[in-house]
Amino acid sequence: MVEAHKAAVPSAEKNLAQLKTQLPAAQKAFDDAKNTAEAAQKMAAQKQADPATPPADIDSAKQEVATQAAAQAAAQKQLTAIKDQVAQADAALAKLRAASPATIAAAEKVLQTATAQLTEAQKPAAPAAAVTTAEQELARIKASLEEMTAQLASSKADAEHWKFAQVLQTAHNAHTALLDKQSQYDQLVQAVKDAPQAIVNAKNDLANAQKTVAEAPKKIQEKEAVFAQARETVENARKAVAAAEDATKEQDKNTQAIMDAAPTMGDVTALTKKMEALNTDAAKLREERNAHSPGSPEYVDLQTKYQAKKAEIATTQTALTAASVKNMEAPTVKAAQAEADKARAALDDAKRALKIAVKAAGDTEKAVAQIKKDIEAATQLAARLEKDMPQIVKDAETQKAQAEQAAAAAAKEVEAAKAEADKRRADYETLKTGGAKAAALATPPTKS
Repeated sequence: MVEAHKAAVPSAEKNLAQLKTQLPAAQKAFDDAKNTAEAAQKMAAQKQADPATPPADIDSAKQEVATQAAAQAAAQKQLTAIKDQVAQADAALAKLRAASPATIAAAEKVLQTATAQLTEAQKPAAPAAAVTTAEQELARIKASLEEMTAQLASSKADAEHWKFAQVLQTAHNAHTALLDKQSQYDQLVQAVKDAPQAIVNAKNDLANAQKTVAEAPKKIQEKEAVFAQARETVENARKAVAAAEDATKEQDKNTQAIMDAAPTMGDVTALTKKMEALNTDAAKLREERNAHSPGSPEYVDLQTKYQAKKAEIATTQTALTAASVKNMEAPTVKAAQAEADKARAALDDAKRALKIAVKAAGDTEKAVAQIKKDIEAATQLAARLEKDMPQIVKDAETQKAQAEQAAAAAAKEVEAAKAEADKRRADYETLKTGGAKAAALATPPTKS
């Protein structure tokens, strides 16, 4: 029992050490996956920012970002799992070390002593006078033996529990290692599939760039023709605005002249003559009145007539003022105002058309500049890809060959890990079944 306990501690220490040796590799795998994912994101961002990048290349870059992100997540999961296993193994080792081997050794020593005493007690009995004392001593030794047997069984059960936990942890570690190996193998298989895609992408980029360069003269000619037409439209629109402004000014001048010559609202001539007659009559009445003494009947009568004449003059003056107002509702005035409004509306339309033409010309000019920029970028890309294509093909083939070689090795590691996991699982199942039977057999007998 003591030897089993002593062997369990080094085994747990070895298991912990093995787990800790996996940490640097797992950390490096995570760091590499993180760097690769960041590089893929940066490359995708650069391609999206470059107008000359074909959509298919952008989609491929996005797919690569997703693949590398998944690989980073898997590496993170693996690193976390190993750290958890290290923590669990460390705790199990501490608990195992806390168990007292001295207790088990003492129990075995007491058991050996009790067995020796029992053997001595079972020898031929002494003279009859000592029979009773020998029987009492035998009973005491049997009781002590049973107690020590129970203590030893309990200590053995604790050791069996630790052994069971150790085997379970070993089976778990083997299963985790299998999952890690399978994940690495899957990544390598995907790398084998992805390697030729770099060649396909490069060839597609080259073909698209060469097509853009080949179509460049025709596209530039078309864009410049559209731009020339837009500039001509702007010039025509400016002339139309100038003509509309001149027409508006001329129509406003004609309208003002017609308004100045508009007929009055009443008979100004007749009212003017009436005012002249009324003023003459008033002057005559004033002279006749002044010829009489104030307060005389004649003076009072003429004064009344004079005041009435002045009131009539005021009424006639009001009528004359109203009649002198120009009649802006006359048909000639209305027609002239309508023509002026029409001229101003035409001027507004011409200004709007000029604004639209200027914007269209600006947009067309920008389009010409952009297509020239795109063609320049495509020319540079085509030249670079033509130069780098052999190296791109070589690198892709090398990466594929390396990935295939690594995948083949990984496949063997997966098989070995699977066999190890199956073996450890079988050990666990055997121990679990055998442990249950042993526990039943190890139960101390009931005292009778």
